[in-house]
Amino acid sequence: MISRHFEHKNNDYRVLLFLTMPIVLPFFSILYTDIPALLLVSLSFLFTVKKRYILASLAGAVAIAMRQPNVIWVAFCASFVLADFFMRDGWRNPLSLRGPEVFRLLPRVAPYGLVIVTALFVFYLRKNVAVGDTSMHQVTLNLSNLYMFLLLSFLFFLPYHVVYFPRIIRCLSNSYAVWVLLFLGLVVYAFTYSNSHPYNTIGLAHYYRNVVLHYTVTITWLKFLVFMPMAISAFTYYFFWKDSKASDKTSLLLIYVFGLISFVPLPMVEPRYYLTALALIAVSRPSLRSDLDLGCLFMYIPLSGLLLFLISNSIIFI
Repeated sequence: MISRHFEHKNNDYRVLLFLTMPIVLPFFSILYTDIPALLLVSLSFLFTVKKRYILASLAGAVAIAMRQPNVIWVAFCASFVLADFFMRDGWRNPLSLRGPEVFRLLPRVAPYGLVIVTALFVFYLRKNVAVGDTSMHQVTLNLSNLYMFLLLSFLFFLPYHVVYFPRIIRCLSNSYAVWVLLFLGLVVYAFTYSNSHPYNTIGLAHYYRNVVLHYTVTITWLKFLVFMPMAISAFTYYFFWKDSKASDKTSLLLIYVFGLISFVPLPMVEPRYYLTALALIAVSRPSLRSDLDLGCLFMYIPLSGLLLFLISNSIIFI
C-alpha cells in the first residue's frame, strides 16, 4: 500500500521481494519482536502518507514499546510530514511561517512530538534505551553496522548493481571527486571496521554475522576486498535516489538518513537492525525493469529456504 501511494510499478513483486528477502523470511518462524515491530513502523508510515497523523503516532508508540530504537522511525514520520509541508510547492523557509500556517502544521506534527518526548523521557529515567541486557546495549558510534548493511545490500540488490555497473564506471571515469571520496571512505573504513562487541565474537560462530564479521575484519586482504561490494552498494543507493521521481527524492533521502541513525549508534553488529531501513527502501526505490525484480525473487527464494533449513536444524542463526 505504501508503494501504491508512491505510484510505483510492479507493486506485487515488491511485496514478494520483501517477504522472501533472506533477512526477513526466517524471522516469520521465530518468536522475535522484529516482524511485529516492523509491521507497526510500516503502519505508522502508511498512516502518515495518508495523513492520519494520530493513528500514525499510536502505531509508532506501540512500535517503540516493542523495540525502543523505533523512536527513530517515529521521528522519520514526523520529518516526512515537515518535508511535505515545506517542500510541496517548492522550498519554503520555516522562519517565514505565519500564524494560520503554524496552526495548520502543529496538529500534524504534535502527535509525533508527544510520542517522541514521552519515549525520550522514559529513556532518561531508565538511563538507557534498551530494556534488557542494558550493559551490552549502550548507545555508541558503530560504523561497522553501516559496513555490514552495505555488504548485505550488495547481496540483496545484486541484479540492480549489475544494471547500474556501467553508470558506476562512467561516474568513476568522469569525476576525480568521486575517487577522492572513495579514498577517504576507504581510509575511514580501514580504521573503523572492527569487531569489538562480546556478542560478535567468533566464539558464537553459530551466528553467521559473527563469522562474516570475524574474517572480514581479521584477514587484511579480505577486509579491503569487501570494501568493493560495499562501495558498489553505496553507488546503487545513490542511483536509486537519482532515478526517483522528483516527488519521491525527499522521502527516499529521509529513509537513508534515518536508516543510518537507526543502526549506527547500536553497539552490536546485527542484521536485524537493518530490517526497517531495507523494507522502506524496497517499497520506495524507483521502478526499474520487472526482470530485475524477478531475478531478485529467484535469488531470494533458495537463499531463504537454505537459511530456514539451517536454522531449523540448529546449524546457524542469523
